[in-house]
Amino acid sequence: MTWTSDSDPTFRSAPHNEEAEVALLGALLLNNAVLDHVADIIAPEQFYVTVHGRIFEAVQKIVAQGRVADPFTLKAFFADDDDLTEVGGPGYLAKLLASAATTINVNDYARAIRDDWARREVIVAAEDAAERAYHPEVGESPEDLITETEAALFSIMAGVGRSSGPASMPSLTTKVIRDAETAFKDGSQMIGVGTGIASLDGLLRGLRPGRLCVLAARPGMGKSALATQIALACATTSPEQHGGAVLFESLEMPDSELTARLLAMKSGIPSYQIETGALQASDFETMVRAKAELDPLPIIIDEPFRPTVAQIHSRARRAARKHGRLAMLIVDHIGLVSPSPDLRKANRVHQIEETTGTLKAMAKDLNCPVIALSQLSRDVERRDDKRPNKADLRDSGSIEQDADLVIFLYREEYYKRRQAHAVGSKQYDTWLNELRDCEGRAELIVAKHRGGPEGERIVNFNASLMCFSDDES
Repeated sequence: MTWTSDSDPTFRSAPHNEEAEVALLGALLLNNAVLDHVADIIAPEQFYVTVHGRIFEAVQKIVAQGRVADPFTLKAFFADDDDLTEVGGPGYLAKLLASAATTINVNDYARAIRDDWARREVIVAAEDAAERAYHPEVGESPEDLITETEAALFSIMAGVGRSSGPASMPSLTTKVIRDAETAFKDGSQMIGVGTGIASLDGLLRGLRPGRLCVLAARPGMGKSALATQIALACATTSPEQHGGAVLFESLEMPDSELTARLLAMKSGIPSYQIETGALQASDFETMVRAKAELDPLPIIIDEPFRPTVAQIHSRARRAARKHGRLAMLIVDHIGLVSPSPDLRKANRVHQIEETTGTLKAMAKDLNCPVIALSQLSRDVERRDDKRPNKADLRDSGSIEQDADLVIFLYREEYYKRRQAHAVGSKQYDTWLNELRDCEGRAELIVAKHRGGPEGERIVNFNASLMCFSDDES
């Protein structure tokens, strides 16, 4: 920043580089092919001098029409234009062309212009945040202010990291073959982070970065337990195998209960005993050993109350910055995510569409799998065959549409036990045999798998430890 006046040192001009803007536009008029190199770095609105941004936009339009953009063709765009008149009229276009000495440094010019734009935007966002902090609106919480400020800064960051452009076929095929080679050499053929359940991983080949996985079931099936187990598997997997830090947004379960389940999985002591203190003296030594295994793991448990999906995104970005990257985000569950303020009066279908669409975008932004838990509709309870299907996804078809992977969790044992009070003496033996057949068993039904096979896997479910394991029978 530079002082604009020695007599008024309290005023500073906004960051800008007018010389870089002139040099870039001159190079562009000298050789329109320069546009191919800078179009993915900079946008018209990022120029400091308004007319410069409009000249850049006009060049884009002319070139897109297959015409040559030069001072003569540009004149038609700026006839009687006040902005251009201010800087010298049509003759200014010729002056820009005359100022072009080389086209070699155009990328550097574009980045300098973009970086100054980002600094100006940060100043505006910071000043706006300060004004709102001094004069909050009625009902506006500090959390709202922080979330919206972070969203504004993230938008600026997205502008700074503009796409490098469409990928060429050689770069794409090289990447795909490299990934395939890595999976082949590893021997596991995994292309994503494992779930910790070998039979499921054999079908999915891992949960892939950038994808939205919906884990759906009726209450009581154990979907939170399964999500917790997947989080543990991800956190104990090396970054080379797509593992690492996990953010668990627990909107329903207290963090203490979730932690007790993790301790149960590691120690073999039932979580309800840990929570109630129904323990033997020797159990504490076992739990301390389990604690020593869990403490180094990068599992972040967050239990916000009814957050919006934007707030979840904000928390995830903070976690990613702190840990370098996120290997997985888990949201438990979709139904407890609050709609954004402008959708609070909308119907539930539109609110869910916002949530799933943003979670999908979040997976790509964070470049990690996002697992979103979802309740199934009560229609399941009215059927004789209670195995879920995609029509049971609650409130919106957008869940199925946005998800890359849909896994249903079903335990017949849960329903069989609920029938106990209605079983007569004549049917008791039949009911008991059917219960024994499904006791401790669960079905993982992959009902949608974008680019991969669907199918079902039978696994074991340990109700006391709240964990799943492969069926060895």
